[in-house]
Amino acid sequence: MAYRWAGAFVWAILIATCSAQDDPIVLRNANGMEVHLLRTGACVQRLLVPDGAGSTVDVILGFDDAESYRNGTSVSGCIIGRYGGRITGGKFTLDGVTHQLETGKDGNTLHGGGIGYNKREWELVAVSFGEGGGTNGSWAVLSLDSPDGDQKFPGNLSLEVTYTLTDANELIIDISAVSDAATPINVFNHPYFNLAGLTSDNATILDHQLTINSDYFIATDPTTGTPTELEPVAGSPEDFRDAHLIGERIDEFENTTKGYQTQYLLFGADKASEGFVAAEPAELAATLVHPASGRALDILTTAPTLVLYTANALKGKFEAKGGVRPEQYAAVALEATMLPDAGNEAAFPAPVLRPGQEYRNQVVWRFYQV
Repeated sequence: MAYRWAGAFVWAILIATCSAQDDPIVLRNANGMEVHLLRTGACVQRLLVPDGAGSTVDVILGFDDAESYRNGTSVSGCIIGRYGGRITGGKFTLDGVTHQLETGKDGNTLHGGGIGYNKREWELVAVSFGEGGGTNGSWAVLSLDSPDGDQKFPGNLSLEVTYTLTDANELIIDISAVSDAATPINVFNHPYFNLAGLTSDNATILDHQLTINSDYFIATDPTTGTPTELEPVAGSPEDFRDAHLIGERIDEFENTTKGYQTQYLLFGADKASEGFVAAEPAELAATLVHPASGRALDILTTAPTLVLYTANALKGKFEAKGGVRPEQYAAVALEATMLPDAGNEAAFPAPVLRPGQEYRNQVVWRFYQV
């Protein structure tokens, strides 16, 4: 896990020389795109994307200040861990030892349990501002040490995330980690997007067009949410191999999750056993388009799965940026993740990091006009 130094018009600085701890780290490119990062949760707080007319719109759900990320309920734009997603029953067995984790009201563990990485204070290791982005881009490196027993997981885990903004309007997120003991791991960025911007309480993504390059989704038990098996997307509302409006078939979930909460297997069924990296380099997983503005987003990743979640449970529960109280379907989560349930489901291999290995998860958010 090595960060980059050098390059023309680049300054690398340590956290000691930066501004106040809660002030954002602002990356800019030559096209007017801006990415505002927080040390809290290594979160993407603002994602200001230009359109064809030269104006910018903030396309990511979030809060106005770092304190709200520490105390709030939304994880949007933040790094999730040690194990993102659900662990059924809050326990797993690894190398013959059963580990009991912290659980929520439903008896399961969500996003690692306890105080997740999205609420931790990360260290700013280095930041570099190329002139307008440049070939190497503007970038920032943040790190976090998660000790043995943290959230009741085994192993001392050292994490690093690098955010790189390029002049191609790409935000590249590289996550890496090493551990001194075997541990389940599923660390990723958890964004909620609205390409029209979340400027009012009635913001929606039902009018966004979505394509997902996947032939299979991971079926779950309707009562427990436990993953059960791979199912073909063909003939189901989960089929986004051809572009569909998100709201086109969402009513078919009226009696279950009230919307999409689906994990897709990427890059072919054989990738279910490929470990942390299913594609090298990152391949196209999904495309999101807001037809009214022409703003579009390609998501490329090395990860084996993509989670689609249409913010089914938002319903004005918190105040986001600008005083907006986002309602159901105000934003869409598209998360590049590992396989589910920390190995409790025998149908899928456990994403376990062992000493001498490196965890890697890269996702690229590429913005453009159509």
